[in-house]
Amino acid sequence: MNKKDILPDKYFPIAYGIGLAVLVVGVVFPRFSLYSTFYLMLVPLVAALVVAILAFRRKDGALGWAATLALLGVALVFSLSFYLPDR
Repeated sequence: MNKKDILPDKYFPIAYGIGLAVLVVGVVFPRFSLYSTFYLMLVPLVAALVVAILAFRRKDGALGWAATLALLGVALVFSLSFYLPDR
């Protein structure tokens, strides 16, 4: 299975361009930095979710489990971040 079968190459430059614009807005206007951070975290999660769903649907278990493990790792880091002490 080729990566073009799941996520076409045209999505990467589009998401990068939007991410760069959102990042610049977050740097220039600090009030919007939370939204730019949210976008920059959300894009890889959505991509991993799409890859996991499509890979399992196409019977590519190795790629599906790799994407699922990546999602679980992010969820674990996110949930453990609430236990970090505040400064």
